[in-house]
Amino acid sequence: MNESARPIDPIREAIQIFLNLKARIIDRLGDNKLSETIGSKLRTRSREIPEMILDLGLVPTLSFCLAKAGINNVRRVIHAMEREDDKSINVDDTVKYAYALYTYAILKYLTLITGDQVEELLEKDEVIKFLKKLVETNAQVPLYNILQPYLIQFKRVCEATYRPEEELR
Repeated sequence: MNESARPIDPIREAIQIFLNLKARIIDRLGDNKLSETIGSKLRTRSREIPEMILDLGLVPTLSFCLAKAGINNVRRVIHAMEREDDKSINVDDTVKYAYALYTYAILKYLTLITGDQVEELLEKDEVIKFLKKLVETNAQVPLYNILQPYLIQFKRVCEATYRPEEELR
């Protein structure tokens, strides 16, 4: 589990990870309309994905998110979030990047819980190996129970910050 002496607070972590995503990626896109669009699409993902996890399971839902985002987009988000460089992300598909941002948010929290390092997921096939590890340790159900308060809080901060996609049209 986590090596730190302080217990992981899902509410605090959801807020912190959201604020980091917003500051390091969304707000730095250089285009307010694009930032608002990505934020609204992230809001939508935060509302849809927890229900999918309940219906399909954690690993199948994460696999779906990876497929929708594209593994390279997830790696770009991980790189932007975990490395101290000033490169901005080039967004060519707002839906894919919203999935990539949300996938990062889940992976970041899961790695905090499991004691893994999210930066390790930058290496080839490491995200898939991490999913395999979740399946092999039979940790999906207990992890979802731990993940649920985090996902709810992450959804709440997304809802408080960004408008629904329908309002942007």
